[in-house]
Amino acid sequence: MRVLFITPWYPTESRPAYGVYVREHAKAAGQAVNVCVLHLDGHSRPKRGLIAFEEESTPELTEGLPTFRVRWKLAPHPLPRLPLRLLATVLAYRRIRRDFQPDLIHAQTYSAGLVATLIGRATRIPVVITEHSTVFAHDRLPWRTRLEASLAFRFAHKVLPVSKYLLNDLRRWNLPGDYQVVPNVVDTQIFYPVARIPGPGQRLVFVGALRNQHGKGLPDLLGAMTLLKDRGLSVKLDVLGDGPKRRELEELSLEEGNADATTFHGAVSKRRVAEVVRNADLLVMPSNNCIETFCCPVAEAQAAGVPTVATTVGAIPETLRVGAGLLVPPGDPAALAEAISEALTGVDWDPQHIASGAAEFSAPAVGSTLFEIYRRAVDDPSS
Repeated sequence: MRVLFITPWYPTESRPAYGVYVREHAKAAGQAVNVCVLHLDGHSRPKRGLIAFEEESTPELTEGLPTFRVRWKLAPHPLPRLPLRLLATVLAYRRIRRDFQPDLIHAQTYSAGLVATLIGRATRIPVVITEHSTVFAHDRLPWRTRLEASLAFRFAHKVLPVSKYLLNDLRRWNLPGDYQVVPNVVDTQIFYPVARIPGPGQRLVFVGALRNQHGKGLPDLLGAMTLLKDRGLSVKLDVLGDGPKRRELEELSLEEGNADATTFHGAVSKRRVAEVVRNADLLVMPSNNCIETFCCPVAEAQAAGVPTVATTVGAIPETLRVGAGLLVPPGDPAALAEAISEALTGVDWDPQHIASGAAEFSAPAVGSTLFEIYRRAVDDPSS
């Protein structure tokens, strides 16, 4: 079976962590089917012409998957942007089809799903859509988004939200579709339990983009560290991630008196993330007003056998299994500090038990689920 992934989110040379979870989905599917990836790269523009199509050749980005990118000029007004994106996708699909004729299209999120279902109906190829987007969790849904999603979901064979939390939001907006939750994937080849050697102080790790100072709750964590220091609990913090708010957060760390205990690593590879997480004592995810439709770091920490302290935001409570960590309300540094203290000094964690809770997020588990969905769609597109 040949499956074409069409996605607006995928790692690039300038943004190596962008859409890594889509690549993990594609790799999981690739265990049972032939996969090709088409990245609708809306973040960069062609140097010449209206539309540019190219094959990605960097092994660190493709990880063995045939990968193509299409770019297009940005229209000056929002209205022409959708037709231009549709045109770019259709032309790229025709180029790929010369050498790779898909039996099924797997689109990632509603925006790619709309053009995928149009192509699918024209070529009689079934389409499934994985939905990750946080837009459906907000109190208002733009009419263009609702229209695109309604059309895409209505004509897809299956719509696969990555969590029950996101599924409830899709249903809240009365969006049509045949739904089945299929989670994101954890690479258990690099996230696995190791014997950690105790060092001076205990190590906390935070993983997330620093695009919004408060969204991921890092200021709350820095405040909690100050409270922990006042209690005499020595902790070190590794911050993995980059973004426009990094400088402000580094300055806040200095103001809180935590600069010597906090290391901002910037954007790092997934393998480096795995190395730091495996050797940490605790993952802390203090998400505040940032919507978590799945929260990959929480699932990855579990696979590594590392306990987690996180907030009750989005899909985090359903991702964090019983016995794998502690949950606290968002926006409460005191509660966060109390939970971190308890997790580090008051609980005897079992790394193997924690890791067992992440089995459903492994590539074999998710890949097997995707293959069954693909098989049913190809065998009986009308089902």
